[in-house]
Amino acid sequence: MSRGSVAVVVPAESLESVGGSADAPLCFTTGKDVMAAAAAGFRAKGKELHLVANGGVQRFPTGLSITVSYVDTATGTAGIDANCAAIPVAGYKDVRVGETVEFAGVRFEVSALTEQAAELTRTSA
Repeated sequence: MSRGSVAVVVPAESLESVGGSADAPLCFTTGKDVMAAAAAGFRAKGKELHLVANGGVQRFPTGLSITVSYVDTATGTAGIDANCAAIPVAGYKDVRVGETVEFAGVRFEVSALTEQAAELTRTSA
């Protein structure tokens, strides 16, 4: 910003996804309403989230996308990354079954790793 400029932040009228760059602000906030909307985009506590291994991308209404970059069944590890507007917002390397990962304030336990997928079980409300 140039000298003397003022930044004005206007709250979103709606948390509904409209697509494209208009959704980007939803990924970069810790506002309670936005975090609640992000949490609501995941399955309920105790339910599984199946992520396709080796480059499969799961997209969510708030603009978040989660990718399993690799699953190594020999070592029992996986790489799981989250991005928003092509900006990395979370990255987990060499996670194992039983470990916790967190996306948009929602915690998951890695419940299974196969050659085809990483399965996460939501552990937070």
